[in-house]
Order: sequence, then structure tokens, then C-alpha cells
Amino acid sequence: MRPGLSADASPSNVAVTIRGDDDVLKSLTTDAIRATVDLAGLGAGRYTLPVRIAPSTSFAVARLDPLQVVITIR
Repeated sequence: MRPGLSADASPSNVAVTIRGDDDVLKSLTTDAIRATVDLAGLGAGRYTLPVRIAPSTSFAVARLDPLQVVITIR
């Protein structure tokens, strides 16, 4: 996103369901899983963009809802 702009996402939260070994899942915190949207190079406007979860070797993403969010950049 270009400097000086701000962005809003709709919805602002996503639900992530993960799977993995019980020991790993018990030790995970919500901070360990980050959903992101790439805004690089975007200017003002409205965009429908995919939600991404950083790859992990300790768990797999079983479900992500929604898969896309609407971003409004002003």
C-alpha cells in the first residue's frame, strides 16, 4: 500500500482451523497464527484479496473462513 493511505478490511476477522499433533496444538497461542493480506503496491480503491496464513512445519491449515476479504484503501 502506498504511504499516507489507510485500509479497512471486511470482515475484519477470519476463522482459522488447524490440524497437527496434540502436543503442538496444545502449546499454540493465537499469536502463533497470523492471517495476512498483501497490499503491496495498491492505491486507493476497493479490492477483493485472498487471505494468507504463513506456512508452518508444526501445523496445517484445515479451514480458512473467509478465503477472501474486501479491502478498502483511502
